[in-house]
Amino acid sequence: SDNFYKTEKEIQEALNECYYQTKSLYKTIVYLGDVTTDDALKGGSSDSDDAECFKLQNFVVTADNEYAKTRWQSFYIIINRCNIVIEKVPGATGDPDVLERYVKEAKFMRAWSYYMLVTVYGGVPLVTTSLGSEEYYIPRSTQDEVFTQIITDLQAATTLPKRSQYDAGSMG
Repeated sequence: SDNFYKTEKEIQEALNECYYQTKSLYKTIVYLGDVTTDDALKGGSSDSDDAECFKLQNFVVTADNEYAKTRWQSFYIIINRCNIVIEKVPGATGDPDVLERYVKEAKFMRAWSYYMLVTVYGGVPLVTTSLGSEEYYIPRSTQDEVFTQIITDLQAATTLPKRSQYDAGSMG
């Protein structure tokens, strides 16, 4: 990380990684959001038809459930990547307005990630700085503390440009 995050292009690449991680979340959002309610029925005839989802449908949610684990891990990967963008922008060269937009997008993505975690798990570890691989235990914060951070991040992101104001190269 000492040799990267130095230019606007590298910061954009880091921010793109925040968005890229969302690709692994579709099933976890649907399964932990809809299948665990009366809004959707998993289907299938037995637990041998996607046993992990069948457990969720029957309100058996454990830490080793693949969908619960993927949700937790993926959102924390997004949060850590967002924290890196937020931390590294002040030392990067490039258009200050674009770099500021990248920070706001990272704060929005971090807020969304925390919202998706706190609404499923309650109080979760609140991490607002990048983590190294040696940091394993971070205590849970209260739901109120997490929602306070969500609000703070969303307030910072309120001045993001409208979709119609982004150039074609920034879409996608």
